[in-house]
Amino acid sequence: MPIQITAKRDGFRRCGMAHSDKTQTYADDHFSAAQLQVLEAEDQLVVVRLSDQELAVNSTDISDQLLSAQQKIDTLTDNLQTTTEQLTAANAQVEKLNGDLSQATADLTAKQETIAAQAAEIETLKAQVVSLTPADDKTKK
Repeated sequence: MPIQITAKRDGFRRCGMAHSDKTQTYADDHFSAAQLQVLEAEDQLVVVRLSDQELAVNSTDISDQLLSAQQKIDTLTDNLQTTTEQLTAANAQVEKLNGDLSQATADLTAKQETIAAQAAEIETLKAQVVSLTPADDKTKK
């Protein structure tokens, strides 16, 4: 019969080994009969002898838990891949928008320079018009 041992205090030593506070299962030939008596008499250890049927049930439960965990991992992996693909697409859009913004900024700068040059030209033309316009002759009547 397989043996399950759980220490009440992690690392508690008996029969030449440290026992865990997490249940460990040992094959039925792992301990001698004398060692089993010592282990079962120790109040710091919980020792349970399992029948083969109980071990099979525990193994099935563990297998079911592992299968469920693997299914969750697969689902999370699929979700992660989908999210990664969405982020990649979003990054591509951001890069395109950044390029569009850079082009628009360059266009705006060029138009502002054109406006500034045209405003300077207008001021020059206004000055020419003023210089060509005869002064009001207030002396004439």
